[in-house]
Amino acid sequence: MLFIGALTHNSKFDVKVKNFVKIFAINLILLGCTEKNGNPNEKSFTLDSFPVQKNLESKKYNFEEILTATLIAIKNDKLIISENYRGGSGPDRKLIHIIQKDSMRYLYPKGKQGYGPGEIISIRSFDQGWNDSTFWAYDLNEKNFHEYSLEDTLTTSIQTFKQSEQSFFAISWSWLTPDTFVGRMMNDSHAFAIYDTANVLQRKLDPWFEDKEVDEYQGYILGDIKQGQTAYNKDRKLLVHAQINSDIVEIIPVDSPSEKITISGPISEPLKYEIKGSGRNIGADIFMENTLAYNNVFLGKESIFLVYLGYTRAESINRESKLSNEIFELDYQGNPIAYYQLDRQIYSIAVDEEERKIYAVTYDEDPGVAVFEY
Repeated sequence: MLFIGALTHNSKFDVKVKNFVKIFAINLILLGCTEKNGNPNEKSFTLDSFPVQKNLESKKYNFEEILTATLIAIKNDKLIISENYRGGSGPDRKLIHIIQKDSMRYLYPKGKQGYGPGEIISIRSFDQGWNDSTFWAYDLNEKNFHEYSLEDTLTTSIQTFKQSEQSFFAISWSWLTPDTFVGRMMNDSHAFAIYDTANVLQRKLDPWFEDKEVDEYQGYILGDIKQGQTAYNKDRKLLVHAQINSDIVEIIPVDSPSEKITISGPISEPLKYEIKGSGRNIGADIFMENTLAYNNVFLGKESIFLVYLGYTRAESINRESKLSNEIFELDYQGNPIAYYQLDRQIYSIAVDEEERKIYAVTYDEDPGVAVFEY
């Protein structure tokens, strides 16, 4: 059950906000209790639940062109890697790098940084898209989704979609079809919404409560508490959302969202926080003793791969060289398959299931790409 800590006293709280906080606390308690009702679509696991447990050793590759790598993706025979946009700026800076997967040879950069046509400021996520020769990068800062070719050295995007006022509060973007996308929502009564390329709402998915809508304040707090990474498997038509504040993974069929599977583990501890602030500045202050959970998720054809942190917020302050060296593999019913312990710290992953290789961006003084055979 979710835990609501004592509300912080603030003389600026008006009656409306006080009433909102009371109702919100009650709703969250009820929501937490429904997760304990024996629903077969609600599962949990511990580290001992994995039938396979392996220690994986890696081979690391460094590229002088890549300084501050963050995300990694696979498309066809190539690896796609993003740079941290905070690492600098300039007319010649590129935020995307393409590597030949079999030879681990650097090919060319893409993602020219800037505000001009076809330029990008930051990269929140990658998406495979529906064209075999292109991929997409989502810029949350500018609310733009850019398509890049994998067959040339052009550094700007070949087309761009921009979110409008209608879809502004979607903070992720995954293509459902060539004409529609799904976004993780903030300030809404639902966790997800589907829009077309004209930014027209098609439908919403996964309400926070089945029997009532929540207002924008509750929607914001719930979205903040349950933040994480979202990915979409277009072959299975499944959304997967892995939370970072709690070790919860949700598997949501977009055509039948009521059949959502919720998995908690390996700790399944209650989340502790306080609601602070007033008016539009209200929010949740998560306690430092809470354990950080999932930092990254990769969806394969057969399995879900999760990068797990497993230390508290307080501990993270003193872990300058540590991010994660643990990966969980689950099937699409949420059952544990394998637990991998890595020989180095990583940030994000992409997996080749046919070759049984995990490609990971390393988290160390000289970031590169580590390759693990599993």
